[in-house]
Amino acid sequence: MLTPEQVADHFGIGRRTFYSMMARDEEIAARYKRGKAKAVGAIAQGLIGKARGGDTASMIFFLKTQAGWREASPIEHTLPEPPRQLDPSNLSDQTLQEMMAVIDLTTEAEQQEDHLL
Repeated sequence: MLTPEQVADHFGIGRRTFYSMMARDEEIAARYKRGKAKAVGAIAQGLIGKARGGDTASMIFFLKTQAGWREASPIEHTLPEPPRQLDPSNLSDQTLQEMMAVIDLTTEAEQQEDHLL
């Protein structure tokens, strides 16, 4: 099956000229459309025959183009668990002091990094 551009090239005429000819003469347009429909029909019948015969690629192609099948991996959207709230009233004084020391060390290290940058 040739595109209008290919038909124009075959006859050595410009694309616009061929389109103008089809617009002026219904017989030319009808013959082109009929030829195109025959070609599409022949290819479609071959594809359907191969699909019915068990050709997996033909089956997949047909289902994608005619039945809307898509290859898509499902994407699960999950939200992370919210951070747990720490109740300091349940912590011992010793644990609180250790935590404060770690926080102080972390803060000092971050400040030193910022100073170096």
